[in-house]
Amino acid sequence: MTKILYYPIYWLAYALSLLPFCVLYRISGIIRFFLFSVFAYRRNVINENLKNAFPEKSANEINDIHKSFCKHFCDFFIESLKLLSIKEKTIKKRFVFDDASASLIESYFEKGKKVLIVLGHYGNWEYIGPGFKFWRSKPLISAYRPLKSSISERIVRKSRERFDTDMIPMKTLTREMFRRKNEVCGVLLLADQSPPMDIQSYWISFFNQDTPVFQGTEKLAQKFDLPVVFASIRKQKRGYYKAFFKLVTDTPKEMEPGEITLKHTMMLEKDIKREPAHWLWTHRRWKHKNKRGDNILLTSKKD
Repeated sequence: MTKILYYPIYWLAYALSLLPFCVLYRISGIIRFFLFSVFAYRRNVINENLKNAFPEKSANEINDIHKSFCKHFCDFFIESLKLLSIKEKTIKKRFVFDDASASLIESYFEKGKKVLIVLGHYGNWEYIGPGFKFWRSKPLISAYRPLKSSISERIVRKSRERFDTDMIPMKTLTREMFRRKNEVCGVLLLADQSPPMDIQSYWISFFNQDTPVFQGTEKLAQKFDLPVVFASIRKQKRGYYKAFFKLVTDTPKEMEPGEITLKHTMMLEKDIKREPAHWLWTHRRWKHKNKRGDNILLTSKKD
């Protein structure tokens, strides 16, 4: 049944992706109306997340962020759909790299090193893969957690792999890193997913809440002695993004346990505070409690 459904759904998505952005954004507005106004998609989850993250903000301020988020969320969906057919010249205009900070990654490539690029579900993270391809000729490995829907999984993989991004499931990433140990490339990691409770995590005070964070970035950096760079994706205007890069560490083996994880998580929090509407507030980031006492609760020095 999945195979039967995949092709009509894919070709419909592809046909929609051929529409110009001006039309797609009108569709985004229609989707927003039905998804959030009619069906109230995850309204309580979004509101609870925002209230817990910003207890100092008024009800009106929370409501304004909520509305802005709903618009950005639907635009993100439409922009990601466009990846199925988007042209190189369009990506080059809509996703650019800050030359000054991107030279940081170049410097490690010139030394023959891989670079771990860590980011969150912020801005339009789907555009960093194709953006990377046209900015730099080096390969990009993207670690990911397979989607529950096999149809969505195949469509997402197809859109990402159009631009030569190698999609590697998290569970096989270490093995792939060993296999490609001499290859110079970027390794992309989304670090703000909610880890399953059967995976050991670092617990961090993130937006006033105890939050489990994958240890993956830190463990890979220390195992392979790789620099870690945080990608900050900023929305310039509707449909246009710019990536800035900040060094987390290039001496991972000298860092204390949890220090790398804490640093890149605090960088993400700073970005979200600057423009809250551009983060993925629909996911249940704080659904788990640290009942097992995993590691320690890490807090930034300012706390």
